[in-house]
Amino acid sequence: MPYAIKQVDISVRLNNNALINGLYSIGVSLEKTARQDAIRGIIRQCKIRNQADLVSQLHESGIRSTQASVSRDIRELGLVKVSGRYVSAHELSGDAIEGSFGGLITSVDPVGANLIVIKTRSGAAGAVAEQIDAGGDSHIAGTVAGDNTIMVVVRSRSAQGRVLATLRRRSR
Repeated sequence: MPYAIKQVDISVRLNNNALINGLYSIGVSLEKTARQDAIRGIIRQCKIRNQADLVSQLHESGIRSTQASVSRDIRELGLVKVSGRYVSAHELSGDAIEGSFGGLITSVDPVGANLIVIKTRSGAAGAVAEQIDAGGDSHIAGTVAGDNTIMVVVRSRSAQGRVLATLRRRSR
């Protein structure tokens, strides 16, 4: 199987909590790259409602694929299901540098002293939680995401207030 070299920025947190960042070269299957490029194009042009529809569209484009491969691609490409169809979470959530969640968040509420519960549009919780985690806020210990709900664990009551204000501002 032919491979291409792709540059990726990787951040890894070790057991001792040390963070290693770097730009690494990895081998990526050209077949996978072509399939993911085709998926991006298909979801822009068609209303794809499930993975079987996507596999069918890929086959019509001459790209053989399995549901398992498509499932991994959906996760890697950051696709979410909104209003019954797959869309790119990055397109929905606006410019990550600006830090907007572009209407994906429907509510943000404190719970107790160290928790925040975020409600999102259906299927968007994973993408929003990934953006929160990638933001590197030292006040946030971690997130747990379901389909439309995220639990954010903060390090203290005062951190909860700061994180809550930031999340509410970003959800507008």
